[in-house]
Amino acid sequence: FDHVMDFRLKDFTQLDTQNDLILDSKTTRSTRSLNKALKPGGRYITIGGTVGKLIHMATVGKLMSLVTSKSYGIVALKANQSNTMLHEMFDKGELTPVIDGPYPLEDIPRLIQLFGDGQHTGKIVVNL
Repeated sequence: FDHVMDFRLKDFTQLDTQNDLILDSKTTRSTRSLNKALKPGGRYITIGGTVGKLIHMATVGKLMSLVTSKSYGIVALKANQSNTMLHEMFDKGELTPVIDGPYPLEDIPRLIQLFGDGQHTGKIVVNL
C-alpha cells in the first residue's frame, strides 16, 4: 500500500487525491464521496460496516459499478479454520490477540450496537 490512514483521524474522501484501490475496514461514507476518491478504473472494497451501509454498498455500489468505470465490492469473510501458521505464531508468543472486554452478559444489547457501529477494539468477549 502507498498510504494507510486511520479513519478516526482523516477522512480520505475529503482529500484532493484519487486512489486506484481503497480497502475499507468499516464502511461509513456515502457512495458519492467514495466515487470522488477513486480514479477512473479504481476499485473500492469493504470488509465491514453497519448492516445498513453494507446493504447500501451491495445495491447502490453495484449500480455505480454499472454506470461508472469504477467498481465497488464487499468481501465476505469466513471463520478461520485450520490456520496452522497463526496457531504456531500464537504458541510462540509472536502474535497477541486484541480483546475488547470481558463484559457481563447483561451488556450484550449495548455490545451488539457497539459492534454494529464499528466502535469496538478487537474481539468482543462476554463472560457467561
